[in-house]
Amino acid sequence: MMEVTGRGRSHLRRSRIGADCLMLLPLFALLAGSAGAGPWTGPVLDPVHVMVVEDVVQLPFSSGSLPHARLNVLRRAPDGSGRIFVNDLRGPLHVIDGATVNTYMDLSLLFANLKTSPGLASGFVSFTFHPAFAQNGLFYTVHSEKGDPLPPPNLGPTLPASISQHSILTEWDATDPNLNTFAGSSRELMRIASHHDHHNLGELSFNPAASPGGPEYGLLYIAAGDFGSVEGGQSQHLQRLDTPYGAMLRIDPLGGPFTRGGTTYDYGIPSSNPFANDGDPDTFDEIYAYGFRNGHRIVWDTGWSGAIFATDIGEENIEEINVLAPGANYGWPEREGTWAIDVTVDVGDIFALPPNDATYGYSYPAAQYDHDDTGGFWTAIAGGAVYRGSIAHSLYGELIFGDIVDGTLFHTSVPDLLAADDGDPATTAPIHYLDLLYGGAETSLLQIVRDALGNQNNSRTDLRIARVAPGEIYITTKRDAFVRKLLPVEVAYPNGWTLVGVANGGHTIDFTVGGVALQITTTPGQTAAEVAEAMTAAIQLDGTLQGLSVYGYGSNGRVFTNGSVSGPSISDPGIAEESPATLPGLGSWALAGLMLALLGTAARFWRVVRVQS
Repeated sequence: MMEVTGRGRSHLRRSRIGADCLMLLPLFALLAGSAGAGPWTGPVLDPVHVMVVEDVVQLPFSSGSLPHARLNVLRRAPDGSGRIFVNDLRGPLHVIDGATVNTYMDLSLLFANLKTSPGLASGFVSFTFHPAFAQNGLFYTVHSEKGDPLPPPNLGPTLPASISQHSILTEWDATDPNLNTFAGSSRELMRIASHHDHHNLGELSFNPAASPGGPEYGLLYIAAGDFGSVEGGQSQHLQRLDTPYGAMLRIDPLGGPFTRGGTTYDYGIPSSNPFANDGDPDTFDEIYAYGFRNGHRIVWDTGWSGAIFATDIGEENIEEINVLAPGANYGWPEREGTWAIDVTVDVGDIFALPPNDATYGYSYPAAQYDHDDTGGFWTAIAGGAVYRGSIAHSLYGELIFGDIVDGTLFHTSVPDLLAADDGDPATTAPIHYLDLLYGGAETSLLQIVRDALGNQNNSRTDLRIARVAPGEIYITTKRDAFVRKLLPVEVAYPNGWTLVGVANGGHTIDFTVGGVALQITTTPGQTAAEVAEAMTAAIQLDGTLQGLSVYGYGSNGRVFTNGSVSGPSISDPGIAEESPATLPGLGSWALAGLMLALLGTAARFWRVVRVQS
């Protein structure tokens, strides 16, 4: 055993891996050996950031026993109303409109065959709104059904006669999108049979940064897990392009119809999908990427990077954050994190990668962490959100995520994630704990839930994370049915600029940060905030400034860093520097956040240490 410390706590981590296992695995005969004792990824580093937890509302219980409400997805309606919707796996879809909570619809009343148990993520699994919901009233849901008979599936592999459930994608058309109770019609788009209860269709998402008329606008991303293929002894359905199992799908729900193999589909295939024009009639053109066990959440960065991240829940050992790329293969069930596995022997054993690993072409995680086997705390990654708020502080550009079970929260930076080479398992971004304040005191999410339940023996939070706007991050916990908000400790820094105006375009802005001279060129119509965003991106993309904390841009065009700065020298007549940024009065917790951020700057140079076999 090996003791790993962090955040003032000690965990004894138990390795399930022994070198003698190699004798059982001819497939891995060329491996250097299996991993030894100790953690299988680099350490989670001490916290450098603090966020405040604020209660929003406790939603109606769907059960008198724990968990009180199986809250799974939270979204804000894209209609300017400010309404927040949250689904419960047991059937209800709640709408939070100001201080009022209503049940918008209840799938348990609409589908007689709704299957809510047993199984992970059975029931009303997910939903999302079409970006033009305010005009067209369209939104989409995923739910599971069990019954006899069920309509025939229209997508997926041929399965044995006995199946566990169906996973269904439905489009809903609200007659009046402004109402807080659904009235309208629906049509079924996709139905997939599963031989297992776990990891069926899940996350639904549209690109929030896509503009009307753009190539991404209105394209629906659908995360299809491995449908329990490994647990069900059907792993032959994975690592294939003629099945949706383990894939991220992308469709045009308003396109089509089209016919394949004698079946008509009431949606379209984007021509930009990576396999849409491969000439293979057996390939499912809906596939955008594949090789996932349970692509639990899609995380969009609407800032300068425009990156898409996919979190993947592991089986026994590793939790992943991946950069989602078209056509990429993320390895399951032959890889878990940066390790090799052989599910035909024991899915719980992981092994060093073979010498010829590069020939397989797998994409590896941009960040990962391993399970804490001794306490059973860390078992499944909970989504994530990139903070791009207008408040200038050190969390700008950080991807915030957590672990579902005990509610531990973490963060890692977007520049570090993008600097990780997906094809090189030796490069991953460092992960830090995220400290929390609640009621003015430092605490944990697990303790917050225990106090809400009045049960100090409760061991779970069932955490989910959602971003409803660049600066608004919400969390839900199934155990106590609460919706809460994560708020940054507001810290502004004196080193920086405040810009005003609208750019004429075609002019340069020169500035110096940490002794490095940088330059951007303005574009016509850029607002001060957009110019500040471009300056922030230039700082974050400079390879020599990777260790520098950049605290972002605000709606008034602020740029803050914790390094020495000079300038800017502005040649665009439409943009001006209003005044140097000033340090406002700070409360004690804000000062604490300031000190944590400054002291943690050096920690950003650390990289996750690999365990070598």
